[in-house]
Amino acid sequence: MDFDNDPDVIIQARPGVNDLGLIDGDAAAAAGVPPGPIRLLNGWPGAKEWGYRHVMSNPDRLRAIEGRGYPNAIEFAWAVAQSWTRLHRGPAGPQPRVSVVSRKDDYELALALHWTGTRWSVTTMLPFRRVNYPMIYEKM
Repeated sequence: MDFDNDPDVIIQARPGVNDLGLIDGDAAAAAGVPPGPIRLLNGWPGAKEWGYRHVMSNPDRLRAIEGRGYPNAIEFAWAVAQSWTRLHRGPAGPQPRVSVVSRKDDYELALALHWTGTRWSVTTMLPFRRVNYPMIYEKM
């Protein structure tokens, strides 16, 4: 099997750790979304695609991530998934979509996620000045 082309390969931020983070039951219930682990999968490259390969195919996005002090997309994803404080509703689609958001300096760091039926998978990631989608949950 050619793992470079397998969209379902899990990208581990730490050896032996498949999950970047979690949308727990309390947050999910309050936001009206399913609870589940957050994972970064290999995905597909391109502007309308998803996952690690999508992010890696976008040099501007990588520069924005590095500009916020992260050495690479994997470390950015790990940091946001571990420290998120807000959930925002994502764009309409065939499956639930949300963004987990944390703050660093004057930026909101976001992982856009889509629900696979068993887990939240990273669609894309980016630092924003302000996330424009409605907030649906905030950790207290």
